[in-house]
Amino acid sequence: MNTELQSINSIQTDKLHLVNELNNQKSSRIAEESELNKEIQHKYADTLLSISDRIYKFDANISSLQKEISSLEKITDVCPTCGQRMIGVTKPDTSSLKLQLQELEEAQSALRIQYKETQDARNKEQLE
Repeated sequence: MNTELQSINSIQTDKLHLVNELNNQKSSRIAEESELNKEIQHKYADTLLSISDRIYKFDANISSLQKEISSLEKITDVCPTCGQRMIGVTKPDTSSLKLQLQELEEAQSALRIQYKETQDARNKEQLE
């Protein structure tokens, strides 16, 4: 009976050692993964920040240009009362501004795609 208790105690002790060893290995692996994720985050942080800054600058430029186009398009060369053309007043041409706006929007769209692709690359690297 005494030897059976000793055997059971020995098995339980061995089991506890194994559980502790597995927990230590798991903790080590989690710490390594955490450190690796920090390195990956740092690796992509500057690029994402740079792209993000450029996107916000495009936002501001686009907004400003849209306001300018809108205010120029409000200018009319026709009298609102009688409907006749006003002498010396010409309606401004906004076609070049609209073309510039389209180019800004396309460049901004390309930056948004680049930002998303960079995020995807970071996320993929973190999962590996």
